[in-house]
Amino acid sequence: HDDPEIRMVASWGLNAIGAPAVGGLVAALSDEDAIIRKWAVYTLGFIGGCRAERALAQMVDDEDPDVRWWAAWALDHILEMQGTCCSGC
Repeated sequence: HDDPEIRMVASWGLNAIGAPAVGGLVAALSDEDAIIRKWAVYTLGFIGGCRAERALAQMVDDEDPDVRWWAAWALDHILEMQGTCCSGC
């Protein structure tokens, strides 16, 4: 969708879908709008899984400092949810 606010809300809504939504969220990580990337990173942090972890690990080098911060937060949140190290993927 062209409206960034709708894309942002949709990104968070994908959290309810869970693992099947990871592909769409990973695709959103390439969005030119940092706010969209930030919401995708945030949502992936709640869904977790190996594909999300690999994508988030790349986002810690994003050009936007907020995206980098939220990527680090998301990886830490996944680690806390799993109770194990993310590197098992």
